[in-house]
Amino acid sequence: IPTAESWLALYPECIYVVERSSEEQALAKYNYDQDALQKVREDAEENSQLAALKSKYYFTMPWFEGYEFYEVLNFPVDQFNFLEKLQISIALIAALQKLHKAGWVHRDLKAENIIIQRLTDGTFVANLVDLDQAKKNGEAVDFFGTFEYIDPELLKQAKRNQCRASFSQDIFALGILLAELWVGSCSAL
Repeated sequence: IPTAESWLALYPECIYVVERSSEEQALAKYNYDQDALQKVREDAEENSQLAALKSKYYFTMPWFEGYEFYEVLNFPVDQFNFLEKLQISIALIAALQKLHKAGWVHRDLKAENIIIQRLTDGTFVANLVDLDQAKKNGEAVDFFGTFEYIDPELLKQAKRNQCRASFSQDIFALGILLAELWVGSCSAL
């Protein structure tokens, strides 16, 4: 399942179980939490809507403690000092780089799709979420995105009905996000 593949590119600790006949092989390939996996199985057996999934794919995503990036943007201006903003910026870049190194384009990178965690040592980690529209770089795609973060090149492609997933889409959105972090609002630019 493409969405699961994009999640696993970022978060290999996710539980990913393919069809039950090859479940052992899948579990050997990916790290997993046995208790969480058992809960997925129990839910599928107890819930009539999930019962149909018993022979299908299961995929769970990690839970991230922290703030959605849009919340971070709405904190008081003096909430983060220069070094903290720099660490958040580096964390965002690192998260996107990890996704791109695996060949995936997020396609809807925006403040609502990023969770910022402050670790116990005071450093920051950015987690990209909502990867349901992620596609392989270069793959033909339908026009998609959140207006404020859409790469103008994608608009040109849409006009010609030739949209392709491209790292540039995410990089443009990253630029907007960094501007929002440092300047406060893109409307100020």
